[in-house]
Amino acid sequence: MEENKNGFRAKKREKTEKKFYKSERKEKSQSNNRDYKKKRHSEGKPKERMVQWPDDVIGIYAPGKWDFGFVDTEIKTENGIEKKWFYVFGRNSLNAMAGDKVLATVKEFNGKKEAVIKQVIAHRKEPVIGTYTSSGNFGFVLPKDKNIKKDIFVAGKLSMDAKDGDVVAVEIMRWEGRSPEGKVIQVLGKPGAKGVDIMWLALESGTRINFWRAVTDEVTKLTKKITSRDIAQRKDMRDLFTITIDGADSKDLDDAISLEKMEKWGYKLYVHIADVAHYVKEDHAIDKEARRRGTSTYLVNKVIPMLPETLSNGLCSLNPNEDKLTLSAEIEINTAGHIQATRVFESITKSDFRMTYKEVDQILRIWDIETLSMWDELMFGGKISKDLVEMLKNSEKLREILAGYKQELGVLGFDFPETKIELDENENPIAFTQYTRHHSMKIIEEFMIVANEAVSKKYQDLPFLYRVHPQPDEEDSAKLVESLAKFGYHLPAGKKLKPKDIQKVLDEVKWNPKEKLLSRMVLRSLTKAKYSPAAEWHFGLALDYYSHFTSPIRRYPDLQIHRIIKEKINRKLDDNRKKHYDIILDRVAKKSSEAEVKAEKLEYKVRDLMACKYMQQHLDESFPGTIWGVIWSGIFVELENTIEWFVELNDRFWKQDYIFDVDMMLLENQITGVKYTIWDKVNITVKTINEDERKINFELA
Repeated sequence: MEENKNGFRAKKREKTEKKFYKSERKEKSQSNNRDYKKKRHSEGKPKERMVQWPDDVIGIYAPGKWDFGFVDTEIKTENGIEKKWFYVFGRNSLNAMAGDKVLATVKEFNGKKEAVIKQVIAHRKEPVIGTYTSSGNFGFVLPKDKNIKKDIFVAGKLSMDAKDGDVVAVEIMRWEGRSPEGKVIQVLGKPGAKGVDIMWLALESGTRINFWRAVTDEVTKLTKKITSRDIAQRKDMRDLFTITIDGADSKDLDDAISLEKMEKWGYKLYVHIADVAHYVKEDHAIDKEARRRGTSTYLVNKVIPMLPETLSNGLCSLNPNEDKLTLSAEIEINTAGHIQATRVFESITKSDFRMTYKEVDQILRIWDIETLSMWDELMFGGKISKDLVEMLKNSEKLREILAGYKQELGVLGFDFPETKIELDENENPIAFTQYTRHHSMKIIEEFMIVANEAVSKKYQDLPFLYRVHPQPDEEDSAKLVESLAKFGYHLPAGKKLKPKDIQKVLDEVKWNPKEKLLSRMVLRSLTKAKYSPAAEWHFGLALDYYSHFTSPIRRYPDLQIHRIIKEKINRKLDDNRKKHYDIILDRVAKKSSEAEVKAEKLEYKVRDLMACKYMQQHLDESFPGTIWGVIWSGIFVELENTIEWFVELNDRFWKQDYIFDVDMMLLENQITGVKYTIWDKVNITVKTINEDERKINFELA
């Protein structure tokens, strides 16, 4: 039996090796043949003048489906920095792999620009995810990413005992030769096993799931006990009535609130934030890893935290009835919603109640403390009290005041419904629904925004990190003006738009059936917000100063400015430290912005994967949907279950003489008169699904 087994493995290994070397010989032969044909074809003809355009470029290589690829780069033009891509023939790729940073020369041949890769500057950092195939004392990893054309050789001792068919993450160690060589860094499990596909996407995107041993070792050394010295150096706020308000499944509670109603002038709002900087010291192992991650990533039912859970869900989390070290912002707000004064100090707090959004919504519907009964107390697990009800009622009044002030400023309010994905016990999607947005969420949002604004204003003279949102440029503004005019909504033309201009239109479209569509159109015209050491305007919030201060457990910029504030409070922010921050903040801002984009892309990938898994159960079924976008090649459709997808119009439609009117965003059949435009209702059918590529093939029913 063992002999047969070994014989089978030997044959399999021999077959694998033959296939591998045959593939290499074929590739080399094809390449030589192409070169010969090209040489023969060019003999006897005048040579075309090759024009270098521009000099050398640096970009990221992306292989195509066949024997070619592209270099994505940025070049200087008369209009500034523009993104460009250049075609690369396979013979000129220098065996670069997907994600490699390359140096290339761009040449012009017969009016077409072509890149020739001269050097691979840096290979991709992300691990390659694929299926492991054992072949005796070695194995191969077949990448799931079709853009990676070569299998990766893995020596047996570097396989982490992976078995045939296991999904693994492999780190490439050697790039030269016929095939890259690597080592398995994580065995994810069999395809289709619980959580494997999400882990695969996370690792493939370069998101590290586990923490380095240096990080975990450092965490174990952190003291959990709050000492008398810690208390003596802080303002004791434990007697102040304090609560947290979060989702029912939240574990990293990084903010708590207290509120006092002042008889004469307004409100005193306390926003208590977990003092993460007390535990995470600059440039220590935990800090370096947090800076690299930049943010926590939320993937349906899984969180990839920025900080180890010992910190995020334990030491730093503001759990009820536990003494916690915090950084508190005391903000005085008048009855018009204006910030009158801000004080920030190190504190020790104790949350009285851990409230959920649902519970707060229920309490806000109770108008009088006298109406509370014993049943109410039981329903809320003993949380209900006069202090709690009064504080929540006052919180709602302050929210209304702050919202009114925001309306005066012209703050842009986008309230897109979020998708909730329900999973079964095996983490397979069983339903896509619209997420219930609780009214109490608006209270916390308003309080966190005002805290972020107050803190950034107070420390505007210090080296700091700001959340900035650039004003739309003239070109984007002109496009938005033109697009909205088609629907009968008018913005001032010929000038840069102001927040109030856009807010006016958003107010006009409220309760309009096309509200979501038009709001999305406005949003697409706006530049994405980012982090910056310069105090620039936040266009969306209509604020001169704005920072992220309230979530240091899950965002690195918040942790960074906590560190600066604490040094200021403790009189340690001398000239040398200011110079230090002047040097590092630009890099921190850039890395944090990149991490945010990376996390968002991963969240979209996981959502698309879940959509594929869910629709797999509904092959050949038809679904009603609404068109929210039209381009020359197809339509964007949103289904009633909130799934959004692009529906490509296949050849049979184009043969029927469909034309695209870009001005009216209309596809029209010139023979039958059938039209597809924004907000039309359509029925689409699920034809095929490719989970590996996260693609659903929809057809118009």
